[in-house]
Amino acid sequence: MTPSDFEQGQEHQKAGRLRDAQACYQRAVAANPYHADAWNLLGIVTHQLGNSRAAVEMLVKAIELAPAVATFHENLGEIYRRVGMFDEAIACGRRATQLAPNSASAWNKLGLSLKTAGQIEAAIDCYSKAATLKEFDEAKRLRPDPEGSSE
Repeated sequence: MTPSDFEQGQEHQKAGRLRDAQACYQRAVAANPYHADAWNLLGIVTHQLGNSRAAVEMLVKAIELAPAVATFHENLGEIYRRVGMFDEAIACGRRATQLAPNSASAWNKLGLSLKTAGQIEAAIDCYSKAATLKEFDEAKRLRPDPEGSSE
């Protein structure tokens, strides 16, 4: 079976071939304009290639298609933060943490946006939440499931 343009894009992206990945994702969204994941990854690659304005439009499209995907909001917020649009970055980060309150990544990225915007106390709160969630995840990974034990 031949990999789809989307799958080929992911392979190129993982290998650092961003222009090839971008071309594959462009073909994927041309073939299926409702492919939210393709719009998301196209936005990320487009930003990495230096076109943040177009990347924002692509990520907004991904969010329009799948508004409940926290990662899309995180990604858009990160681009906003990197281009100095801190209010927008913070709004995206807050939305991501609403959608995925147990995501250490979402809390960490919101903290980064708040810190960059000079809101240090709020950033510390977010980093603390992220650290607590990471510790919980690590503890769950290391601790055997008592329900699964055969005593």
